[in-house]
Amino acid sequence: MKKTLQTMVMLLAILALTGISPAFANGEKEDGIDELTMYLIGEPHRDTETVLAELNGYMAEDIGATLKVNYLPWGDWQTKYGLLFASGERFDLIYTSNWAYYFREARNGAFLDISDMVKESTPDLYNALPPEAWGETLIDGRSYMVPCNNPEYDGYGFLYRKDLAVKYGVDPEIDSLEKLGAFLTAVKENEPAMLPYNAGSWDIQLIEQMYPGLKSQVMLPLDQDNMNVSISMNDLDGSIVVDAFEDSFMDYLKLMREWQQKGFWSKNVMSNQVGSRDAFENGTSAIALSNSINVNNLYQNTSERHPDWEFGFFDFYQNHPYRVVSSYLCNGMGINRNAAHPEKALKLLEKLHTDDRYYNLTQYGQEGVHYVVQDGKLGFPEGFDPADGWSFTSWGWNQESKVIPSSNDWDYWLEMQADYSTKKASNPIGDFNFNSEGVQSEIAAVTSVMGQYKTPLYWGLVDPEKGMADLRTQLDRAGFPAILEELELQYRAYRAEK
Repeated sequence: MKKTLQTMVMLLAILALTGISPAFANGEKEDGIDELTMYLIGEPHRDTETVLAELNGYMAEDIGATLKVNYLPWGDWQTKYGLLFASGERFDLIYTSNWAYYFREARNGAFLDISDMVKESTPDLYNALPPEAWGETLIDGRSYMVPCNNPEYDGYGFLYRKDLAVKYGVDPEIDSLEKLGAFLTAVKENEPAMLPYNAGSWDIQLIEQMYPGLKSQVMLPLDQDNMNVSISMNDLDGSIVVDAFEDSFMDYLKLMREWQQKGFWSKNVMSNQVGSRDAFENGTSAIALSNSINVNNLYQNTSERHPDWEFGFFDFYQNHPYRVVSSYLCNGMGINRNAAHPEKALKLLEKLHTDDRYYNLTQYGQEGVHYVVQDGKLGFPEGFDPADGWSFTSWGWNQESKVIPSSNDWDYWLEMQADYSTKKASNPIGDFNFNSEGVQSEIAAVTSVMGQYKTPLYWGLVDPEKGMADLRTQLDRAGFPAILEELELQYRAYRAEK
């Protein structure tokens, strides 16, 4: 009976692939197998549906459900994320994290409280994560997400074409804004088919992360709403810092304006949906934004396609005395409060965290097609094109104990990780969670202002003096001082309790 059921589900998946879709009503298939809907950030792989067909066979037998995955593109995920909940759509699962609105949406009542259900219905899932991971999820003593169990080192930088630096006689060891500017200038002057930074709209993270990253002190974020509010790790009881109100930030913005006017990135960057990583792999960008974890994958994919290229990584945080280990909330999954099948959604998360079949399939693709394991290490099948490398954007269930080491890790990246381990430090205020419940209307207004005024300013598309004056004026009108006052009150009370 189980085999018959699995065969039926696989058949339905194949029919869907050929355009013959079965009828659905209220999220339930005709054969009685419930369909779960999941939202992830990113883009689907060309083999996503094939991999889902295999996954759905497992799910039908184990959980009595199948999975449909929808993607929020990098270009506008921040806009669409909140709208999903506001629309009342009855999807089941969604990626969330401390940078993807977990605290905001949980306080808005968007996520299901799983505090009791995860212990009673999915004990294997509960035990797969350490107590401190669950502790970080707590909001007023309750959990509203399943975090990852693969903490990473905080940090951003960019992968760059070292071979081009050598070719055009600029310093190939980029470790400063001056050296970066010289490299981008050389590319602009000598590579007409390439933009120095062929960025998509989401790649504004380079500009947002480079400024605090290049400071000599570690800055710890205090808000979860991308308002760039932080405190120095060297002085946890010192002044709260807002990037937009620092004098030195104006000099930085003037440099970004200069770079934009030199044509280092497109004037249409705000509407470009193709990110710098894709452009870099395709040879149309000289640099690609990446965090210090994903740069290894980006290197692997690109070096396989372009074995004649040489690479470097400019780590914005390279001079920091500490490398802060990210929160367990750096990746995770939430269940929609209006989910049609919350119990089965949680069962799926349990399988993704604890069952090798589920984990390997979603993280690495189909064995023999997208990857092979030889001598305990992950590699590509013979003749495999790395451009087809599997991606499910499955960070929401990263599980350290199940990671298969890669056979083609970048030597530089391994050295970098070893260096990080000597500077490893926990976030001393990682358990501080700003309760924004009393300033929700102000945050909504500020978010709108940031999109309208901050984004073009950071991209150098407007005069920095006028643009910053406009941004500050609009932030005041939107209620930013009230947000900052409330955050300061809560943070000082938190520190007093410590």
